[in-house]
Amino acid sequence: MSTFSNQQQGFSFANILLFLIVGGFVMLLLFKIGPMYMENMTIQSILDGMKERFAIDNISPNESTVRNDLRKQLDINSIHRFNRGGDDKMNTSWEADVFKVELEYEPRVHIIGNLDVIAKFKNSTELPIR
Repeated sequence: MSTFSNQQQGFSFANILLFLIVGGFVMLLLFKIGPMYMENMTIQSILDGMKERFAIDNISPNESTVRNDLRKQLDINSIHRFNRGGDDKMNTSWEADVFKVELEYEPRVHIIGNLDVIAKFKNSTELPIR
């Protein structure tokens, strides 16, 4: 048994190299995918803030005022994906006594080579009609 303990040396160069490669790839994923989720949190906070802005200004929501307010807030926060067209959707609808705003989009991020990551987000809010 004593001969076995004398042979243990710790991490080899190959193990350290493998650890660095895997760690680097995980960091790459975090730096590439993280901004997508940060953008989604910003979009949701914009939608949540719409309730407050419409309540404070005592404005009854309609399609044009909601779309204008939403576009202004998205522009302020440098989110331009809904101005480009494509598959990103901004839907508005009337339901009973609320005005529903729904944003649906799929951001795509290039990782490396032919590997891309696609995430699907759907955010919504309901504005009370006065």
